[in-house]
Amino acid sequence: MSLAAGNAKNMGIDAVLEEMRRHARSAQLHHYLHAFPHYGEMPVVRSCKALADLARGNAENQGKIGAQGGIELVLEAMRRHAGSAGVQESGYEALASLADGNAENQGKIGAQGGIKVITDGMEKHKDDSSVQRNGQAALRVITNVARQAVASSSASAVSAGAAGKRPRLEAPALSAGAGAAAGTTSKNNKRTIISLGGHRSGNAETDRKVRIMCVGAG
Repeated sequence: MSLAAGNAKNMGIDAVLEEMRRHARSAQLHHYLHAFPHYGEMPVVRSCKALADLARGNAENQGKIGAQGGIELVLEAMRRHAGSAGVQESGYEALASLADGNAENQGKIGAQGGIKVITDGMEKHKDDSSVQRNGQAALRVITNVARQAVASSSASAVSAGAAGKRPRLEAPALSAGAGAAAGTTSKNNKRTIISLGGHRSGNAETDRKVRIMCVGAG
């Protein structure tokens, strides 16, 4: 079933990921993207939002999506549609939901160049307040792998970011080894943000908040 044929929230992980793969493989799409950068962006927005809904507050789904290449597909879509604020926003939402309280997915996002994708989008759309809020929320989750973000929905830092609020953070029960590994990933992600100039996006308010997020990078 195509995402256009029904409610994306009710679709399974396999169906959403296959929709994204089919979109990425479309030769016609790649042809039109050169002339019309926003061509075909709506299916991508729906797919990213569907993944966000499936992953939000669901550790099992986070793991499945991460293991089946969902993170790579989201990042690929964001790179392909860099000029689309809508794709960047929905991509941030998907990445934040996948990474929220999940150190493994946080590490995958960092290792696959996801931080650069996020900061590039924020810089490209530095005057779009929605992109800035959602991008900040995604970075906040990615730099807090050793902690679990808890918003009113119990998992969505992006929802809190969209409302202009900083999500409340609580420490989950982690073994000493897992906590140390998560802390290392958090520091690495913070260092990556700084090295990419994510604290110098050109938007003064974003830059201030990102600098605060990156405290303790070492």
